[in-house]
Amino acid sequence: MPPLRRPQVPMLRRRGRLLLGVAAVAVIAVIAIALLRPSTPATAVKAPDKAPAVLTVTVTPVASHRMADTLLVTGTLVPWEDLSIGTEASGLAVTQVLVEEGDHVAAGQLLAKLDDSLISAQLQENQASIDRAKAAIGQQDAAIAQAEANARNADSDVRRARELIKSANISVQTTEQREAAASTATAQVRAAQMGRQVALADVALAESQRAEMQARLAQTEIRAPTAGIVAKRLVRVGAVVTGAQELFHIVREGILELDAEVPDRLLARVQPGQQARLSVLGTDGAPIIGKVRAVAPIVDPSTRNGIAHIRAPVEAKLKPGMFVSGELMLAETDQLAVPESAVLAKDGGALVFVVDSDDRVAQRRVETGLRSDGLVAIKSGLGSDDRVVMSGAGFLTDGDRVRVADAAAK
Repeated sequence: MPPLRRPQVPMLRRRGRLLLGVAAVAVIAVIAIALLRPSTPATAVKAPDKAPAVLTVTVTPVASHRMADTLLVTGTLVPWEDLSIGTEASGLAVTQVLVEEGDHVAAGQLLAKLDDSLISAQLQENQASIDRAKAAIGQQDAAIAQAEANARNADSDVRRARELIKSANISVQTTEQREAAASTATAQVRAAQMGRQVALADVALAESQRAEMQARLAQTEIRAPTAGIVAKRLVRVGAVVTGAQELFHIVREGILELDAEVPDRLLARVQPGQQARLSVLGTDGAPIIGKVRAVAPIVDPSTRNGIAHIRAPVEAKLKPGMFVSGELMLAETDQLAVPESAVLAKDGGALVFVVDSDDRVAQRRVETGLRSDGLVAIKSGLGSDDRVVMSGAGFLTDGDRVRVADAAAK
């Protein structure tokens, strides 16, 4: 049998001591590192209790605003009254045209002049006829005075003859002659008086002819019946006018209106005096505030629309024919409202994100109403103490924590 081998005890002991030494060195190194490492406050190693903000947003409080219920209107500007200016004179040439299109004119201002030389000559001749008739009246007055004096003398002679014939101091023939002379004198008075009446009639006729001529002379001066703006000039120097010919068109007082079509279901809400905010292409873009002057009493049966006559301010210096769009203010009320940018459309409805005191957002469904000046009225879903995300809402989800850009808004 082979001889038994003795365990190598000294070798094992040496290895164990080596392992123990290495372990001791490692423990000492760990302790040294721990001692040399600076102490860390407990708060620094504590796990955070808040989730980080996902987005920086701006918020706005829900507040009451004056909201206008409006109706969109469009159309073309037309004159309030387009006056057609002409003359009743006919066959006369135009000698002067004193205004141009676009000129502002005053009531009674001279616009054009027609040739009045013939009428002026006729007036001079008529004046001579009047003077001659008046002179004839003077002559007849003198004749009447003389005839009346002769008649008085003849009457005296007749009375004396009748006294004398009683005493036979005068013949009957002489008495009859004196009576005949008295009758003749009386007839001469009546004839002179009739001549005076004829002269008066001649004066009246001449004066009526003069009035007619003066009217014709006035027709040679074409004047503005009212203040306004010359829209059209349809006459030129040298043209011969005919009766009822149009010479000018004037926009009365320069007033223009928008004839806005309004659905019949809304006509009852349109009243004179309501304001309309108008916008006109080609202007500086500043809103033009017009007012409803009147509502037409008739509805078009084919379109079911009525007409609201909206008067534009004269100081806006608009032109007839300009295209106008705008909003007619039907009513104004105080309502809770938020900016349009705060309202999101989703699943056929509207929602906003409300920010709580912990800067966490919550999605909330709302019912919207009127829209005006960049604001949306909120019928339900928000209160006056709520704050909503005004910008950046489209990137949020329900429950996100946000960072508010303006601390004062909190």
